[in-house]
Amino acid sequence: MAFLLTYPRSRVALDLQQRLASTQPTVYCPCRVLQAMALTEKQQRLIQSSSDLILTSQFGLHVYLAHWATLNPTATIHVLSQKMANQLRQRVSNPIVVAATESQQGFLSQLLALGHDRQRCWLVGDRAKRLREFALDVTVVIYENQWPIENQQIAVQKLAGQHFSRVLITSPSNFEGLRAVQQRLSATAFVNADYYVLGTTSATVVRQARLPVIMPTEPHDVLRQMISRMCQD
Repeated sequence: MAFLLTYPRSRVALDLQQRLASTQPTVYCPCRVLQAMALTEKQQRLIQSSSDLILTSQFGLHVYLAHWATLNPTATIHVLSQKMANQLRQRVSNPIVVAATESQQGFLSQLLALGHDRQRCWLVGDRAKRLREFALDVTVVIYENQWPIENQQIAVQKLAGQHFSRVLITSPSNFEGLRAVQQRLSATAFVNADYYVLGTTSATVVRQARLPVIMPTEPHDVLRQMISRMCQD
């Protein structure tokens, strides 16, 4: 049996990699391909004119710091985790606010409390979904989320012949990508597997597939928390 993480190995802390390896053979296989997008002048002006910028993913933060961080040095930047905030503080002088929990729900109180004169701008991927409370906010798509057939074939080759007892799903799109790969693998490859998720959005899509879901019990540092639980359970 083995563990599967739909997450890059390079972004898992070394101590967690070692813990996983000592517990069960572990395969790292992100089931999506993320790529930065060029922005139009209009999109750049939207970022420049916003009072509040919201980043909801680690890759979105990477793209923002690599390409767009100088557009607006005064906007308050809202992020999901202390880890993201620490990365920002090394590069920008903007005010930074961390969500109450590592999910969109964690943004609710702080964003809805902002005055009506504030312009909120979400910097997201092309497949991102927002809570209905934020439906009227400005959105700028800064990266695309794809799962090309050639990458699916590589994933199939990587996972073939394995039997997985525990699977970490890090996003709804990673789960959708994994489902496409599972259709091309042995029916027994994931039989009786438990699915560990980082938040409610991923939990919802896994439950819709009628699969067992294990969620975080604490609101912070959810990646470390769930990898630790995979090793403990």
